[in-house]
Amino acid sequence: MLSRSEITCPSTLLATVFFSSLLTWGVHAEAAQLEKVVADIEKPITVTSPPGDAREFFIEQEGRIRIIDASGQVLATPFLDITSLVEWDGLFQGLLGLAFHPDYASNGYFFVDYLVAGGDTRISRFEVSSDPNVADPGSESVVITIDQPGTDHNGGYIAFGPQDGYLYVSMGDGGFGGSHHENGQDTNVLLGKILRLDVDVSSGYQIPPDNPFVGVPGYREEIWAFGLRSPWGMSFDRETHDLWIADVGLNSWEELNFQPAASTGGENYGWSRMEGNHCYQPPSDCDDGSMIHPIYEYPHGPLCSINGGFVYRGSAIPEYQGLYFFSDWCTSQIWTIEYDGNEVTELVNRTAELAPPGGESFSFLSGFGQDADGELYVIDWNWTNPNSGQIYKIVPDAADAPLDTEATSAGSGLELRFAQPNPFQSHTRIQLTAAPGTSVDLSIHSPSGRLVWSERIERSDSELHWIEWDGRDATGTRLPSGTYFLKAQSGETVRSQRIHIVR
Repeated sequence: MLSRSEITCPSTLLATVFFSSLLTWGVHAEAAQLEKVVADIEKPITVTSPPGDAREFFIEQEGRIRIIDASGQVLATPFLDITSLVEWDGLFQGLLGLAFHPDYASNGYFFVDYLVAGGDTRISRFEVSSDPNVADPGSESVVITIDQPGTDHNGGYIAFGPQDGYLYVSMGDGGFGGSHHENGQDTNVLLGKILRLDVDVSSGYQIPPDNPFVGVPGYREEIWAFGLRSPWGMSFDRETHDLWIADVGLNSWEELNFQPAASTGGENYGWSRMEGNHCYQPPSDCDDGSMIHPIYEYPHGPLCSINGGFVYRGSAIPEYQGLYFFSDWCTSQIWTIEYDGNEVTELVNRTAELAPPGGESFSFLSGFGQDADGELYVIDWNWTNPNSGQIYKIVPDAADAPLDTEATSAGSGLELRFAQPNPFQSHTRIQLTAAPGTSVDLSIHSPSGRLVWSERIERSDSELHWIEWDGRDATGTRLPSGTYFLKAQSGETVRSQRIHIVR
């Protein structure tokens, strides 16, 4: 049997594209690339943001939540540090889930999923302090604690339903060497399930009255769906509100499950009677017609463990609209899939397109993240080196970014000469020409469009002006290696140029 704790993935597998011919349909132009956002952090798990917030929050599995501020810098003080409460084994256990209340801006509530001392799962509510960048560690209010028989198959992903405002909790079957596989079909326990809880109460939770098994004998009323083994990635499509669940398989198959927004719950996704579309226990005649089959599955060898992601709903890369991202932990391959509610209409291997920048390589992809704008992040860490975690943002391909645009207003005379040197390490100079008496707004942006520096130049007499840039943002912080874009605008005339930093 295979679980993540039992898998060894030699580095040679990272270059493997086994089954790629089976997993790629059609031809596509590269629309995006990765931009490194954070490096050398402690085993990051996910990236998320409160609704409408310009910051990104990421989990370090040992028990910290940290903030990337609007300028792209990681704040030194954690938003929340509960390492003293967390049971962490370096791989499966730890702080695993984070969800901000839909009304976070007014109530300051957020929820976490972590393993407490002894290994049980706990869902708790915390509250932000008077400092918006620091939570109150003493504000914990326990929602629910769930017994865990082993260290693995903990699930951990939590999310608020975009239609109902209830908290959805993913739970694995308890793992522990396979002796608890039957929990997926045991409706008297909460393991191997998706739970749906009303947490808008002073403490604990209530059962939503329209949960599918309210009043049904032999079923825990918290259950929304069941038949799961080890869900590693659960997310709602923020536009259609459909629910996507990636479930890690055992010996042979990885699967991707789908619940339409119109569902009233109660789905049985099959485990442990089935692994993917295949019988497991019993080995034949396992499907009585009541089980929901995955919309997609893939075989092991060397692929082995699915990481669920998100449907892209950002604005930076229009070509990605409606595509769901997922990856494989052992091979670090990344795919997008498109599903119309009845069948998969497109499946594309994005591994080459979304390779790490600067010739680097992934260690083990652990998952994805999504910010308040719907832009997506790829998360990587090396389980043998806990402090080597990295977070990348999926951004538009620099080769597709616009350069010069035609002047639409007469008399501006706006031009940019090529930067020298380019690429540069410490300084570069660019010559700007503009008509006397005009003003020019200058700005420098990362490939994702984030503003890093700006200045206004008033042209009172001379047409020539030299721009010198030291590769720092508006706060004076040195920016990392990468491609940046200088934009000059005078009236309706815009000129732009790529600038490359090499540290």
